[in-house]
Amino acid sequence: MASVSWPSAVAAPDGTTIGFNSSGLLTVLQAPKLVLPSGISVAQDSSGYLGIFSASGSQVETIDAAGHHVFANTGSSGYGNFEIITNGTQSSLTGTYNFITNNNSLGGATFVSSYLILNGLGNPVIVTGNTGNQFQVDLNLALGTGFTSSGFPATISNLGAVAGQSAFSAVNLSASYSTTSTTPVSTGLGTAAVPVSFATVYHPLVVSFEGYGYNNTLGDGVTLSLYVSTAGVPAQGSAPPSTDTLLTSVTTTQEGLASNPYSMPITYVYTPTATKTYYFYVTINAVTGGTATIATPSSIVTRGW
Repeated sequence: MASVSWPSAVAAPDGTTIGFNSSGLLTVLQAPKLVLPSGISVAQDSSGYLGIFSASGSQVETIDAAGHHVFANTGSSGYGNFEIITNGTQSSLTGTYNFITNNNSLGGATFVSSYLILNGLGNPVIVTGNTGNQFQVDLNLALGTGFTSSGFPATISNLGAVAGQSAFSAVNLSASYSTTSTTPVSTGLGTAAVPVSFATVYHPLVVSFEGYGYNNTLGDGVTLSLYVSTAGVPAQGSAPPSTDTLLTSVTTTQEGLASNPYSMPITYVYTPTATKTYYFYVTINAVTGGTATIATPSSIVTRGW
């Protein structure tokens, strides 16, 4: 009986290879793939997913079972970056952090205002500049179209935002406080720390006090003063340190009825000139004698612009 020999493997033009496996069964030894004229091919990869391969055979993209596109890093294996190229000039993945960018000089010290960088380090968007956890622009941020000379806002800032802190502080007086001192002593009513960074220095703060004061002696009076400190709010009854600054005062004369409370509001716009932490607090003193009192409800509020 004549015999017919079968070659060990038969290769098809599309790259499919048919032959006998180790068990002697005829099977597909090499999965089929679609080869484009450029040499790029599409085939099942070693993980069982749909893979896209370069002309040299390197897998550059994977579409997994969930339909996710996974792009291979074709640059240095030490970089965990993924770039969306929009300017047509970048040919490799660069940088030392995780970014999506159209900036072909990522990692350098100079950025151009038209470049948008999405930082993968858990920080906000950075536009121009790579210092600190900030949203930065090298020119004015306009709410509208046209040039900044058209009258759009020059800056929008949230004091303390870079430090993850608030530019707002509101504190209520817990209980009335009285003194016979005719020189200022702390009421204990002051703001929490208000941080000022290099990006927000020279941006004004608005400090508002709403409260009540009175004296138990007719014809005498009470003075409430607003101070600023970089060390903290002095203890109740303490004189303001010489390093603290008096900003403004309001005085009322007790008339008609002793110990009758008077509304004594204070509003002050303070512009910080250094990158420090600021505190604002209220002092009290009698004018010439008697007992001066700051009464509840009294509160102090600081707001950043």
